[in-house]
Amino acid sequence: MELQVIRTIHPVGKGAFYGEILHRPGVNDDKHIVYDCGVMPLSNRLKEEIGNFLPKDSTIDVLFISHFHADHVNGIKLLAEKYKIKHLVLPQIDRYDWFYIVENYLTTGTADVNVVSDVQASVGDARVIEVAPIEENQNGAVSDEPMVLDDSKLDGSKSTIINGLSPIVIGKQNFVLWHYIVVNPLKKADLDALRSALENIDYDGRKLTIDDLHKPEVLTAIRKELQDAYSRVFKGGNEYSMCMLSELADRKLYYSYSRYNKRFLHCMDCDRYRPRCEEYRSYGVDGGLYCGDADFLHCDTLECLKKRLGGRERFVGLLQLPHHGSKENFNVDLLNWLYNLQVTFACYGSPNRYNHPSSDVMGITGTYCYVTGVNQFKSNVLTERIEVCKMKEVKVVNGLAKTSD
Repeated sequence: MELQVIRTIHPVGKGAFYGEILHRPGVNDDKHIVYDCGVMPLSNRLKEEIGNFLPKDSTIDVLFISHFHADHVNGIKLLAEKYKIKHLVLPQIDRYDWFYIVENYLTTGTADVNVVSDVQASVGDARVIEVAPIEENQNGAVSDEPMVLDDSKLDGSKSTIINGLSPIVIGKQNFVLWHYIVVNPLKKADLDALRSALENIDYDGRKLTIDDLHKPEVLTAIRKELQDAYSRVFKGGNEYSMCMLSELADRKLYYSYSRYNKRFLHCMDCDRYRPRCEEYRSYGVDGGLYCGDADFLHCDTLECLKKRLGGRERFVGLLQLPHHGSKENFNVDLLNWLYNLQVTFACYGSPNRYNHPSSDVMGITGTYCYVTGVNQFKSNVLTERIEVCKMKEVKVVNGLAKTSD
């Protein structure tokens, strides 16, 4: 075994805290990855999961943030108090922080004008990598040259903006076994259109400015006008969470073997969709796709992912159902596209006033693969252990590499 990847879907309630540990046997250089860290309401359950994730004073090599709603980011300060965070990867905030303030206000009703700056302040001196919105001239083209996240690659700068078309690798480029592909489905043209619409709003006897959007009293005073302008450009909230694919980087020289923990079917009504399996195993489908609160029903997030992943969907075995399994964000075409799915999950609080996850979504998903809900109870933890080994005798079955080892 060359590499072991341990994925943990932490049971925190209605929120998101997903961790990965990359371990090379015999080498003391474990890498630690986190995607989102928050829960509503903020609870000791999240604090406990953060505390048990790694030994004290460990390093989080990369923290990925999907978007800026409290149930995905309000635990970052707790995370940073426990561990050092080296890199923060998030949607582009340079020149666009006003958008996240407006989107957060219209979606959650919270006029938090410090939502972005609080996230930045929480991570201290971490290097910030901002993933740019889709540019019209990119056409989803994929770069094979990885972006290596080490201190030398950012030229001493505090922040850098990337186009999201290069895989992200942690550590040294001479041993690339695992990488991350981030997708920010937001379109720059839509941002420009929204800004133009907002700047045509009359406020206090003059035209609204972008700086006005950083004032809570302004947001509350013109909520209807904000909603009208937003709705003319976008079809709903929660559309543009940054998605991330975590997967094996080299499938010519290496293969993977995955095992899920025995308890992963102990919740929801999943047994009626699939027989209970004590331990689920799979070969070659090691990809984990994290979707945040992305909307796959009302916008072209799926089309964006299709262009960006370019065939990698056949290696995705684990899927986070978007927006805690909400019917408003679900598109069955996502399941049809990820045709080798093994396990899907939705994180939710019990009880919760949003009725997440949707029983319809869980029922439909259960006809495609094993599906589970992860709430705040400790026994609900979902784990996947992936072993990466060198290939010897290789056979290709249904487009997936397998070995006789």
